[in-house]
Amino acid sequence: MADKEIDDLTAYTTQPADTDVFVFKRVTAAVTRSITYLNLVKDWWETKTAAYTAVKNDRLLVNTTSVAITIKLPAAPVAGDTIRIADSHGKWNTNNVTVDRNGKKIRAAT
Repeated sequence: MADKEIDDLTAYTTQPADTDVFVFKRVTAAVTRSITYLNLVKDWWETKTAAYTAVKNDRLLVNTTSVAITIKLPAAPVAGDTIRIADSHGKWNTNNVTVDRNGKKIRAAT
């Protein structure tokens, strides 16, 4: 994606690449922030209604309204990787979500 100035009303006409960098500038202050497109879109939560193998930076809304679900953690995690899991419908007390550690520790716990 070529350099392009956008504002809050600009619509994208080209799908950005994961490595494209967006720079955010505050008009009222000398503050500049940048973020890659991949990180920008991974700020969204994904809904899961069946067993799923998570990947680093996942943010999962797990819906266990009708069935218990297992979320398997990655097989080769790196220190600092994060995966967020939340109860999308408040039903975990009825149909559980199981976090499968995939043979690894969570925060050094066994």
